[in-house]
Amino acid sequence: MSAEQENPLLAYGSLPAFSLIRPEHAEPAIDLLLNKARKLVAALTKSNESSSWASLIEPIAAIDDQINQAWSPVNHLHAVADTPELRKTHKRCLEKLSKFTTELNQNKSLFNTYKK
Repeated sequence: MSAEQENPLLAYGSLPAFSLIRPEHAEPAIDLLLNKARKLVAALTKSNESSSWASLIEPIAAIDDQINQAWSPVNHLHAVADTPELRKTHKRCLEKLSKFTTELNQNKSLFNTYKK
């Protein structure tokens, strides 16, 4: 069974399985999805072809949705059923998500691709 199949935070498209989510699931899920998003943005900005809504915006929106679907249950559990371990994991993931958001919002290649 792959890590994606074993991690309930990576069950994209289904309701969160809160009873299965453990603090140790959060960081690997966020790391995997942020790496996937970075690779996607790099590929989209390297293309010399003109972009369209379907070829640029939709893929970025889809990976953003996957990240949100993994992060939202963690954030919710942090708010309603916090533990010291979850607090530490939440903090580490929040730092990674903040860094990624800054990278994305300050990405000149992506900005230029949007302009094209």
